Amino acid sequence: MPCLPPFKRLPRWSLTLALGLPLAASLVACGGGSDDPLSKYTRQTLQWVDCPDTTPWAVTAKLQCASFLVPLDYGAPDKGELTIQAKRVPAMSAQRQGAIFFNPGGPGGDGISSGLGLLYRILSVRGASADVQTLQTQLLQRYDLLGFSPRGSNETPTLTCESNTPQLATDETSAGRNAPGNQEAAHANMRAETQACQANPIAPYLSTDATARDMDLLRGLMGDAQISYLGYSYGTWLGAWYARLFPQRVNRMVLDSNADVTASHLDFNEYQAIARDTLLNDALAPYAARHAALFGLGNTPDEVRATLAAFDPALKTAVKWATAGRMYSSAKTHEMIITLIAAKGLHKLLEQGLPLSQERIRAHTYGVADTPANQAGIRSAALQLNTFRTEVIAGAAMIGTPISEGTNLGPDGEGGNNATFRTIMCNDNPASVRSAVQWQALGDHIAQQAPFFGGGTIGNQACMYWTLPPIAQPPLAPLQELDSVLMVQSQYDAATPTPGAMKGFAQLPKAHMVHVTGEYTHGVFPYNTRCVDGAVLRHMLGQAPAERQTDCPLSDVAFPLDPSQAPKSLSTEEQQRVDLINEFKKTLGRGSMQH
Repeated sequence: MPCLPPFKRLPRWSLTLALGLPLAASLVACGGGSDDPLSKYTRQTLQWVDCPDTTPWAVTAKLQCASFLVPLDYGAPDKGELTIQAKRVPAMSAQRQGAIFFNPGGPGGDGISSGLGLLYRILSVRGASADVQTLQTQLLQRYDLLGFSPRGSNETPTLTCESNTPQLATDETSAGRNAPGNQEAAHANMRAETQACQANPIAPYLSTDATARDMDLLRGLMGDAQISYLGYSYGTWLGAWYARLFPQRVNRMVLDSNADVTASHLDFNEYQAIARDTLLNDALAPYAARHAALFGLGNTPDEVRATLAAFDPALKTAVKWATAGRMYSSAKTHEMIITLIAAKGLHKLLEQGLPLSQERIRAHTYGVADTPANQAGIRSAALQLNTFRTEVIAGAAMIGTPISEGTNLGPDGEGGNNATFRTIMCNDNPASVRSAVQWQALGDHIAQQAPFFGGGTIGNQACMYWTLPPIAQPPLAPLQELDSVLMVQSQYDAATPTPGAMKGFAQLPKAHMVHVTGEYTHGVFPYNTRCVDGAVLRHMLGQAPAERQTDCPLSDVAFPLDPSQAPKSLSTEEQQRVDLINEFKKTLGRGSMQH
């Protein structure tokens, strides 16, 4: 592939720091002199090689890997460099039209280790109908599916934030949020965390702006005039940032499970607690009431809500910790209900005033007419909840007491990186976005509106102590002019709440949206229905939806994400679980349209 012309020099966006990092092994530098300081990077030649991948689906996809160099600081490219890894499933025909860049979210999610294989597998072997399968095939024929490791993830390098400052115990409940000394301890922890992250020499160079420029560098090295893009969660913020910087280089863009991409700062995680309380009250409670004999949580939605409201604050926080990931997909409904049944059982034991020993928890009769396997699951959930509840109470009783030897925001092992998350959030968000008084008021408001899942501290609040200069956000106008953006959103999304997504959508007059009513899955596409997948695939292939907003119904089929793991036939218990999930979705579809 020929060398590409150099980019125009970009303004300096971050602090300067000399840092040398190793060269990428799979690159060949092009010759020729240039006065452009970025020419070293723009004149690289990508060398795609077969990946040493042994995953089962690799036999049906020719996976290719490459790495390329990016400047540590685009405003001062002589200060050091990073190596970015990329992996692609090449277009499966000679009529290649470009690449679809993929980002799974975060900040800090790795587009190589998270989701690229799953996305390919679902697109290639599943389809709600023959026409959707045809669209899937056309997409795979025309486009590379491309994942990459954003700077700060994988080995680019992975950021860690370490400090000798001990963490202090805090009260994480809504009721104890403003207990004497609690806010002071929380703020001391936040100061220690931000200071630890800022001390890492790579921290000034981790931002959405830098990652967007890395994406554009890769686009140029691939010889493409434009990119297509599929981003989830934080990936919607990244995609929108790219489009604001380089609108003329956007072919088609799908933003799934949206932050308010038009806002002045990234704030979706500030309102997650309210979204989760809404999901609990407006979706899960009616479902539990419809199966009162099975679940035993109440005969009406109001009775279920009253059952849950009666839990003591520490038990509510324990449920919050135990169910965080289960509120990201309606496929986890059964596990969510199991946890609530276990919590009700613990509540009954607490009312008796007896110590919660493991033996007493295991021996307790939870009063649910269900299978022995589910009874075992309930007892296991109860044991976990009791452990969490004990930790919550200990923290509340020891406010301000050191609970660890130091601060460490290392990789969390769940597809992201706590340190990278904190660093990018704070580099993107101006510290002046809210004062300490305003943060306190917001936290109190959330705790009041979300008595079950509120409490504790708010993630972005730590950015109040971030002293590195914030990255200048590109203007919104270029994004507002694009008609190539499709947003996908589920109604009860508990991670990127729909109110924020709708605020952003209202500010993008030429964008389109696919909205799944009654659903709460975070990361909707592929959804295995014609309404959702057909609209998304047609958009990616160049045909935007006719209507500005398309409302799609819930899928009435529960299916495993990995078809290779689907059972040949369902046991009685498995069939019961599938039937309950389907009934839950139908309940949402009938009863939640007004929300």
